[in-house]
Amino acid sequence: MSMNNAGPSSKTETESEARARRIVHVVGALIVLLTVAIVVWAVFGGAKWAQHRQLRAIQIGARADLELVAEAQKNFFKIHGFYTTDLKALNLWPKRVLYAFGFVAPASFPEASQGPAGAAWDPDLRTITKLAVRRAEDAIAKAKEDPNFKPDPPILLSPMTKVKAIDLDSLSALCPDCTATKTTFKVMAAANLDSDDQLDVWTMDHEGRVVQVQDDLVAIP
Repeated sequence: MSMNNAGPSSKTETESEARARRIVHVVGALIVLLTVAIVVWAVFGGAKWAQHRQLRAIQIGARADLELVAEAQKNFFKIHGFYTTDLKALNLWPKRVLYAFGFVAPASFPEASQGPAGAAWDPDLRTITKLAVRRAEDAIAKAKEDPNFKPDPPILLSPMTKVKAIDLDSLSALCPDCTATKTTFKVMAAANLDSDDQLDVWTMDHEGRVVQVQDDLVAIP
C-alpha cells in the first residue's frame, strides 16, 4: 500500500497578494502615525490655535469700543456743536471694557470746559480708567448722602487684557493727535493680548476711519 508523504495542502502566496499585504501593513502604520499626530496636535498645537483665534476675536472688541465713543461723540456734537474729551459728558457707561480707550490729551479750546447752564466739564476725564474711578467715587459720595441710593453697575476693566495697567499718555507718540477739537476727534484703544510688552493699538477718527496702529499678535502665525 503506497503512502502519500506530502503535508497538508497549502496555497503559495502570489506576488500580487504579497504586494497587497505589504500595502495594508503600510497603510495601517500610516493610520497609527496620523492618529498619534492628531492627538499631539490637539493637545499642543490645537490649544495654541484655539487661543490665537480667541485673541483675534478679542481684537474685534477694539472696534466696538471705538465705535461706542464715536457714536457718543456724534450725539454730543449734534447738541453742542463741538466734540469733547470728557467721557462722562459723553454719557459713556460700558459694563465691561476689553480695551483701554480714550484720548492722549485733553481738549484745549474754551468750550471744552464750559458745560451747559454754568456747569463745568472736565476735558481731562479722557480715559476709561479715569471714568471708572470717577464713577466709583461719585457712587460712594451719593451713597453717603442718600442711604437708599442705588448706584449703577461699576465699569469692569478686563484683567485679561490688563486695561488698568495701560497708560494712554505713554502711547502719545503713536497718535499725537488723539484728542478732540471743535470739529474733529481721534480716539485710541489699547490692550495687552499676550505676555510681552507690546500693546495692541487702534484708532478711530470723526470720519469713522479705523486704523490698527500696532498689532500685538503680529508675531503669532
